[in-house]
Amino acid sequence: MTNEKGDVGELKSSLLNLSQYSKKKKGFANELRRLIITIGLFLIMQIIFIAIDGTFLEPNFNRIGNFASGLADAQFFKIWSFLYDNPIFRLITPIAILHIIYVLIKTAVLGFKEKDTKPS
Repeated sequence: MTNEKGDVGELKSSLLNLSQYSKKKKGFANELRRLIITIGLFLIMQIIFIAIDGTFLEPNFNRIGNFASGLADAQFFKIWSFLYDNPIFRLITPIAILHIIYVLIKTAVLGFKEKDTKPS
């Protein structure tokens, strides 16, 4: 297949240049967007957990297996998330908080790096 000029090379290189559609975008703005999305999803998750906790809709504790049930019933998770009665919610909440802390630190580091590399 050729373009108007008959040059196959230009058409082929333009078809293979898909960097604009890459999911691995880098930079402070994208990390900040990721942080905002993560915090928003965490808040939505907490609203759902509060609404479901103590009702017939909460997940069944017996179906998650021995290892996961032992982990969810650990004293560490009982101390960290005292908000819920369901051990699965107590297991998921600290993991989500640690993820938010990771993304926050990563965003702050990228922000400081971009601030230092910009010419004054």
